[in-house]
Amino acid sequence: MRLLQKVNRNYLWYTLVVFLIVGTGLFLSITRILRNEVDEKLNQEYLAVREQVRIAGIIPDNNPMVRVEKISTPVPYSPTFSFKDSLLIEEPEKDSEKYRFLVASDTISGHSYRFEVWTSLIQTTDLLWILLLTVGLAMLLLVSGLLLFNQRIARSVWMPFRQYLDQLNRFSFEAPRKITLSPSDIDEFKELRNVLESFTAQAQSDFNNLKDFTVNASHEMQTPLAIIQTQLDDLFQDKSLNPQQAKHLQAMQQALSRLSRLNQTLILLTRIENNQFQGMKQIELSSFLAEQVESVRELGHARKLEFNTDLTNVVVTAQPELLSIVLENLLGNCIKHANLGTGIRIKLDEKSLIFTNEGLPVQLDPNTFFNQFVKGDPSSGSLGLGLTLVKKICDHFKWRVTYDYHSGWHSVKIDF
Repeated sequence: MRLLQKVNRNYLWYTLVVFLIVGTGLFLSITRILRNEVDEKLNQEYLAVREQVRIAGIIPDNNPMVRVEKISTPVPYSPTFSFKDSLLIEEPEKDSEKYRFLVASDTISGHSYRFEVWTSLIQTTDLLWILLLTVGLAMLLLVSGLLLFNQRIARSVWMPFRQYLDQLNRFSFEAPRKITLSPSDIDEFKELRNVLESFTAQAQSDFNNLKDFTVNASHEMQTPLAIIQTQLDDLFQDKSLNPQQAKHLQAMQQALSRLSRLNQTLILLTRIENNQFQGMKQIELSSFLAEQVESVRELGHARKLEFNTDLTNVVVTAQPELLSIVLENLLGNCIKHANLGTGIRIKLDEKSLIFTNEGLPVQLDPNTFFNQFVKGDPSSGSLGLGLTLVKKICDHFKWRVTYDYHSGWHSVKIDF
């Protein structure tokens, strides 16, 4: 939900509550005022009729809204009167109409009289609804106008914020220049602009320093590693080596190979995290995967493993070198951990790629399966970085990779 929508929604709820409270109060107030006016009118007509009876001594019968009759019941010294409402059926339409009337008893010239003065409330009711509808329409127009005005003002006020978002979305750490955000005359946006420019400048500097370190570290470490490898090769050529010395040299060679692979893998991880791989292409994944399977088929046969593939023609957007690393690691993982004489299943469709192999359960938390230096078999010579590479590359491609183990079968699934 957008900020303006949330503010307007809260504003509308507040306006609705206020409108209901004010409208109810206004309805009751207007009703009371009109009722008092009707009662005052009835009282004036009653006094006029009473005065006519007192002076002329006759009972008027020419007004159907006034009824006067002599009564035998004595009336107290002070006259009594009350106001009542009633519904009358109008002829010939048979419609009911609301009336209000005054009932009074009084003694005039020694005679007791009962007075009834009636008046219709239809005009009063119509006037009440006209007033309420007029006020309601005025409030509706006022609220609508305020909302439209607020929306237009908000668009203008929040324009710098939208520009900042657009510039940040297009920002790249590899850009040669620092980001420069549009100026604003609003103090809060000025502060935000300063913070963002400072933050992105520092992040860009850190990125460039890390990138330089990656390049320098790769160069500096490769040189001594190459020298050590050359010296070891020369020592292996020495015919005076005894078995014990050869054993020590072999251990050194293994450690050096492990260190070299570790260096290459960590540098590769750094390059992926820094988004230093370019050249995304449309790749026909089924044929690309089939070539990878053929390249490791002999390794699988050495462990008496059969490859069962179900490949659908699927085109994905990926960087070929990184995609090759993903497939090599997953295929190698299946071959290494599958039980002897079993099979490796590979299924590819438009939504996912699944590698499945039968093997012993691993004592790993599935949530840490793709973490760095996590190995299913601690005694193996693995670096524990293969699946980490797979996870990083899949994240780079905006793919989702998951692991599952069920009924003796390991499964790694990539959702495109």
